[in-house]
Amino acid sequence: MTAAPFPRAAGRGTIVNIGSGAGITPTGPGSTAYLASKEAVIAMTRAIAMELAPAIRVNVVCPAMVETPVT
Repeated sequence: MTAAPFPRAAGRGTIVNIGSGAGITPTGPGSTAYLASKEAVIAMTRAIAMELAPAIRVNVVCPAMVETPVT
C-alpha cells in the first residue's frame, strides 16, 4: 500500500479507489476479465479498510455505466 504511510504518519486520512458498478452487478457474457478486475478492486478496498481502520478511512466509488458511442 504505497499511499498508506502518509495518512498513517498524520494519524488520519482517507483513501478512495475507483471501481465500477459492473463489479457489483455483472453486465453479461463476454466480460469475465473486466468483471473480475472490478470485483477485485472492491474486495481489495474492503481488506485495506479493515487493515487501516480506524485511523484511515478507505472507500471505493463505483459509478454506473455511462452511455457513450462505445457502449
